Amino acid sequence: MRKRIFFLLSLGVGAVFLSHSSSIGLAAENDTIDQSSIVRESALDTMDSQLNMNSNKDSLTDTSLFNSLSENDKAELKKLMSSKEKSPRIIGKAIAHILYPYIFENNINDNSGEMKGPYEKEFKEGLKWFQEIPKEEWIIKKDDGDLRSYYLKNKVKTTKTVVLIHGFSSQPLYMGAWAKVFYDLGYNVLAPELQGHGKSTIKSRSFGAKDKYDILEWINKVNDTNGAESEIVISGDSMGASLSLMMGSMKDLPKNVTAIIEDCGYSDLTELFRHMLQKLGFLKEPIIKELNNLSVKRQGVSLDDISPIKDAASSTIPLLIIHGDADFAVPTSMAEDIFNASIASKKKLVLIEGAGHPTSIVYDLPTYKNEIKNFLTTN
Repeated sequence: MRKRIFFLLSLGVGAVFLSHSSSIGLAAENDTIDQSSIVRESALDTMDSQLNMNSNKDSLTDTSLFNSLSENDKAELKKLMSSKEKSPRIIGKAIAHILYPYIFENNINDNSGEMKGPYEKEFKEGLKWFQEIPKEEWIIKKDDGDLRSYYLKNKVKTTKTVVLIHGFSSQPLYMGAWAKVFYDLGYNVLAPELQGHGKSTIKSRSFGAKDKYDILEWINKVNDTNGAESEIVISGDSMGASLSLMMGSMKDLPKNVTAIIEDCGYSDLTELFRHMLQKLGFLKEPIIKELNNLSVKRQGVSLDDISPIKDAASSTIPLLIIHGDADFAVPTSMAEDIFNASIASKKKLVLIEGAGHPTSIVYDLPTYKNEIKNFLTTN
């Protein structure tokens, strides 16, 4: 099982809470809560099952955010939710302080890289292949720590390279199945490590706001290696997909980036939080507001600035969007919105039947490979 807790469920803050606690949303807007503590505790009891964001059991995770919390944080959360006196604003703010280290710092990690689906065997083979095949380790040193990338040179001489960006709580070595798709198409593979992930000594996770400058540095390093006339494709899944979109609008992005492929990316971070917290009523906005305040204070990143749909609306780089039609973590509507907003010179939206988040590759590998191949080889 893939313990990605992806995005806390793919960013999850969300299901992050009491998806069935709609009764809390009935609290009066004057900051009073008159629901009984029993109702709120009952909602809390459903939290664990709700944290596994995709109700179709897409095998994203075999654990939950709630189980990842320390015992002290679990106890504090339950105490908050059973309080009759505290207002939604105060409770929401307190919840945000509990959640922040699990979302925006390197405290939750996928420890297996696995996913389940009809093509699970092939997925595992790709995972093992990429971990075992000899490859170069590149390192860039930053003021606040080091980052690394893994560079796999194709056995067939080529100057084509894919920059493959992992998702939330994952790491480069877990991108094997995706790497194999591009390697078999004749591409070199560069799999970079994002801040706050893997072996990175940088603690904070910025959801792409800072990572995009690192990816730009990696792309320039690829050009130093293969020449500025080489061909580069940027591809990512989930948070990595949204980061791929963010790259498209960067003014300093080299002209030899010829395509962007985004697999189940979100259109806007704040809107994704709202989607995940939609059943929380008046608690929703206080949680989001305080998460943003903490992010600005601790790492200088505003959630309002992480809106990949705006980047898609200003990039003409060819764009392929792949999304599971049963993705309840990042709704299919976000993929459609990105597609409609995009001004890419060439664009295509592919929905994979039955796939959740981010399991398109393990649900329909043949279609996944063919769509990428056709997009990259046809004008």
